[in-house]
Amino acid sequence: MRRYLLFLFLLLFFSSFASAACNYYLLDVQADFSTLPSNVFPGDIVSLNISVKNNSETCSAQKISAVAVLNEKYFEPLNASDSIDAVSGGEAKPAVFSFKVMAGTPPGSYKFPIKLSYFNFSTVVEETFELVLDVKECFSLDVKNISFSPEIAYAGAQFKIFADVFNSCSAVARDVSVQLVPVTNSSFEPFVVLSSNLVQVGDILPAGSAPVFFTIKPIEDADPKIYVFRLDANCLECSKSFSDTFSFEVLAKPKLIFSGADFSNETRKDAKNIFAGETFSFSVQLDNIGKKTARAVKVVLSTDTQLVGVSESFVGNIDPNDSGTAVFSLTVFPNASVGEHKAKIVVQFLDELGQVQEISEDYSFFIVQPPSNIFGWIVLLALVIIALVVLYFLVKMVFRQLALQKSKLR
Repeated sequence: MRRYLLFLFLLLFFSSFASAACNYYLLDVQADFSTLPSNVFPGDIVSLNISVKNNSETCSAQKISAVAVLNEKYFEPLNASDSIDAVSGGEAKPAVFSFKVMAGTPPGSYKFPIKLSYFNFSTVVEETFELVLDVKECFSLDVKNISFSPEIAYAGAQFKIFADVFNSCSAVARDVSVQLVPVTNSSFEPFVVLSSNLVQVGDILPAGSAPVFFTIKPIEDADPKIYVFRLDANCLECSKSFSDTFSFEVLAKPKLIFSGADFSNETRKDAKNIFAGETFSFSVQLDNIGKKTARAVKVVLSTDTQLVGVSESFVGNIDPNDSGTAVFSLTVFPNASVGEHKAKIVVQFLDELGQVQEISEDYSFFIVQPPSNIFGWIVLLALVIIALVVLYFLVKMVFRQLALQKSKLR
């Protein structure tokens, strides 16, 4: 029993001696902490890395607990505490915290108390250190909600581009501007910019937005293809432009026109008019002066009831700068009235979107009476008279010969 008491006395004696040889406060939080990202802006999720150093050369700190005390009005804790088993004399070990900077946090310097709790031998020690974190002023713009009017761009037609510019930071974005920039080509060709390609928006409040629009027009000869553009947003304090790239397709339309209509007659090659009772061919020529093929072209001819024949003619596809002809065979009733007979030519085709388009034109046929054949009757009558005269003299000669022969017999 005496030995046990002596051993306990010696243990307490040497423990008190060792404790007396160590300072009460052993640890220090180094000022050279780091954050990820290195520049902290409102809305960022931040990883804070500190270094806990033991200033003693011989004494060890055990069971260290590190807590970052955050102002939750501006910072949302994600992981505000960390633990370290031990930090030996002269040693430094890291502690890591994470938090989110609220989107509405004003820029400035914020103090972060770091509380340490640890064992110095059997004594619990608590210390508080203070770090300063700089939250920088954010200048960030977003270009969103890009839309077009009309939704499809055509060569030769006006085209509007709409967008919204958002201020996604907590500071006022001053003197905001948005510029329309061509990407496909180095210049705006083959477009005509009908508005300025640079829109001055002015100031945009935090979390605010402003609309912008641009008006352009592809020229008539613009190649039908996809064109790429970019919207660059900038502000007075912005260190860079904030961009959004978009594209749209310029479409070309087929454009059919009536370039001619004529008729012909197989029996009268040089016919310049149409007679009642005749059959003739009627042709309609179409030209495609557009930049796209007119597909499945069909021509429908409507006439009155005194002209009959095929009423539809399928032409097929007509390419740009090409032509096609529809031919109809028509017959005029023999008792058709003389004069104007109205007709309607309707052309149907599929456009670049596969939709049916239609153009039409009025036309008139003029029916005339065949010329009178009096001269032919006169000639025929004269031939009959001549034939009768010849016949008369032939008969007369025959009777004379008969008379001569009869006289000789007597």
